[in-house]
Amino acid sequence: MRIIISLIFILILSTCPAIKANAGFDPIPSPIKEGMEDFHQAMIEHFKIPPFELLRMEKQRINPVEMPIVLLLAAQAHVASQKITSLRLQGLPWIDITLKFGLKPNIFFVPVKRVKGPPYGKAYGYYKNRGGKNSGVMPLNDDDILNLVNLKFMSEHYRISPDEIIKMRSSGKNFIDINQEIKKENQKNILQK
Repeated sequence: MRIIISLIFILILSTCPAIKANAGFDPIPSPIKEGMEDFHQAMIEHFKIPPFELLRMEKQRINPVEMPIVLLLAAQAHVASQKITSLRLQGLPWIDITLKFGLKPNIFFVPVKRVKGPPYGKAYGYYKNRGGKNSGVMPLNDDDILNLVNLKFMSEHYRISPDEIIKMRSSGKNFIDINQEIKKENQKNILQK
């Protein structure tokens, strides 16, 4: 609850013109900024997009952790990301947008060893029991798709086992923090070589 209140306070401060005009005061703490910048950089590198794509989505108030969903669907459907965001801003669930472009929900999944419990258990249960790669019908909600796409994005981008990300996510970490942790671990490993 404190985190939510802190983030709301930061959002209010960052949008208040009087505070922004106060030179030398940065209302957004460095760790949050750094985490978001690194998450954005990972998306730019992984999806091979120009930075203005993310800025456009930010202006449209697309949640940063939903941006990988927009980018994955746009890439898979071979359409501009604006088409995906337009449908999302109309209130369509991610699964409806997926099906609208003739895509199957299996595009969201990566191979894992074993998954039990939230936030991945239900989705992988459907995937396993409904034919996996051949299944076009799975009752996935927006949270399922958010978790699956960010799992796919981070495991592919950083070339690490999805099971490691599942473990971090299951412990309650958010994707911005998971991205930071993986990036720092990779940097540490590079320095040790």
